[in-house]
Parts: sequence; structure tokens; C-alpha cells
Amino acid sequence: MSELFVINESMIEKKQDVEIKNLVIPDGITAIGPRAFQGDTNIETVVFPDSLKTISYSAFQDCSNLKRIELPDALELIDSSGFYGCTSLREIIVRKSDLTIDAVGSIGGSAFSNCPEIAVLQIPKGIKEIKFNAFMNSHLIEELDVPETVTKISSNAFSSKLHLGESEYCVVNSLLIGWNRYSERIKTIEIPEGITTIGSHAFMDYDWIEEVVFPEELEEIGGGAFYELKKLKNVEFSHAIRIIGGQAFKNCTKIEKLNLPNSIMYIQGQAFCGCSKIRQVEIPDSVMRIEREAFGQCKKLESIKLPLKKIRIDDDAFKGSALLKIDLPEGFLALQDKLPDALCGFIGSASDADIDIMAKNKSKKWKTQVAMLKEETE
Repeated sequence: MSELFVINESMIEKKQDVEIKNLVIPDGITAIGPRAFQGDTNIETVVFPDSLKTISYSAFQDCSNLKRIELPDALELIDSSGFYGCTSLREIIVRKSDLTIDAVGSIGGSAFSNCPEIAVLQIPKGIKEIKFNAFMNSHLIEELDVPETVTKISSNAFSSKLHLGESEYCVVNSLLIGWNRYSERIKTIEIPEGITTIGSHAFMDYDWIEEVVFPEELEEIGGGAFYELKKLKNVEFSHAIRIIGGQAFKNCTKIEKLNLPNSIMYIQGQAFCGCSKIRQVEIPDSVMRIEREAFGQCKKLESIKLPLKKIRIDDDAFKGSALLKIDLPEGFLALQDKLPDALCGFIGSASDADIDIMAKNKSKKWKTQVAMLKEETE
């Protein structure tokens, strides 16, 4: 093996200066090191041994002529960008094992991103999680096999343009990737029971949708999932929802009411930015963070009610709103005393109005901070 590879214990660190078209990794190798074969344009196929557990970051990045790889079922890790930019890759095959395999590993971020030709994709049973952008741009997949051992899939792991089979929705385990009936211009969408995550950009640009009905199990709405659906009026969230992704409902200009259940933990950046008909929002006790411009440019938003707990409100969270009143419960505390930073964006947008900060026990410090902000915006 020494004439082909540089090996440190049981890890291949790099290939020797030889041309190999059909690469067979020897049995006994447990890891492929970082960038070990990066940029090797001679390789067309790779067969990995059953002993292999780890393919490190960028190990086969930009192997542009690689067409087929064969993985062991007990593989535990394909690290970030492991096969990034393998633009000819068509088949990812797993040698099935009858042995009991503990799923402990993951396919890392962008592991197969920019691999647009993938047609056959099989995931090893040793994998538990598929991370962000893992198969970004791979929307030509015809055969997809994801074992039940995979229990966590990032909302943007797969391309929203992926359409599998004849079913109404494109679903991988409990992740809804996309919608296969986009040509029918259906106005009311009912997300199937059992779905826990709606993938990023799943319904983006389907601007005829007016209503979405979510299942009770739904926990996460991915970034841009309902971006710019300008006829969307009615949204009823499940009571299991925890995360509303960045730009999830950005520029949904007909949404008037938001009933946020007491399960939401994170409202990410620009989640409701540009929802110009929303007039009031009550933030439930469950929320831990409201990110930058989450309610930005909500031009009719006049009132928010915050919970009795510490909550992180990022700068400009309500920038560009018409906010006139903040209802603060007794004992409210802004995380790390960052109230001025969180408020500055929308106080500036309401310079002609009298901002009414309501709290039963406003401290002198708070009164001073708000007074200073008012002076700055006058």
C-alpha cells in the first residue's frame, strides 16, 4: 500500500503521485484524512472498505470526474465538503449489512453540495443526522434510500427542486422537501401528518397559495419556506413548533394575524419581515430569541407584548415598523441590558409618535435609556 498512499496508523493522509482511475481503499483503513484526494481529476470510482468509519472534510473535494462511490453501511461520518464539487458524481451506493449498526454519525454541511448529477443516493445505516446543504443542488435524484436510523435532517439538507415519484409531496422521513403539485395552483395546502420539518424554500414562489394547514407534529419551518407568497392570508401554527426559520414568511403581505403558540423558541432573521398588514404581536413565554429584522418593515405593526422572562432581542428586530406601544410585564428584563439596541430600529421609525413603554415597575435606568433614544431620533 505504501506505493499508493501515505498512511498514518489506519488513516490515509494522502495519495502518492500516481494516477488511479478506479480507486479501491484497502481493508483495515478506518479514516480518509482531510483533503487526502482533493482535486484529483483522474479518479472515476471509489470503493471503500467495511472497516472505514470516517471520510474527513474536503477529502474528495473537486474530484470532477468521480462518477460512482461505494460506501460501507457502518460508515459514521462524511465530514463537511467531503465530496463538494464532484460535478460528475451520479451514484452513491451502500453495501448493505445484515448486522445491527448503531447510528451515531452524520453527513456534514455541504458534504455533497454542488454535485448536480446525482441520480442514485443511498445513505448508510451508521448515519443519524444529515446536516445543512448536504445535497444542495442535487435535484436530479431519481432513487433515494434514507434508512430509519436517520432521525435528524436539516431543513436545507436537500434541494427544494427535488421531486420524487408520483406523490403530492416530496418527503424524506419526516422532512417535507417540496411540493409535486405546483402546476395545479391549489390555494389551500394541507401539510401531511407526521411531518416535523418543512424544508427551506419548499413553497417559495408558489404565489397563488392562500392558506396553509400545519400538522400538530410540526416542529420547524425552514428558511424561506413560504417566501413572498403574497396571497397567503391564513397561517395556523402547530403547538409543537419550535423554530421559524429566516425569511420563512418574508413579504407575505396579506397575513394580518399571528397567533404564536407557547412552544416557539426561535424566530430567526427576517422571519416575518415585510408582512405589512400585521398590526400586533404577542410573544409567548417560550421564545428565547428574536433575531435581526424578524419583524422588520412590518409597516402596520403598532403593538407588541413581551413575556415575563429574559429574552434576547437582536438589534433592529422591529426596524421599519410603526410600533407605538411595547407592553412589558412586571419584572421584565432585557438580556444583558440590551434594551436600547433592540429598540433603536423602530423608535427611529416612529419619530412622530409618542412611544408608550408600559411596565408596572420601570426602573430609573430604563426611563433614562428610553429618554436618550427619543432625543436621538428627534
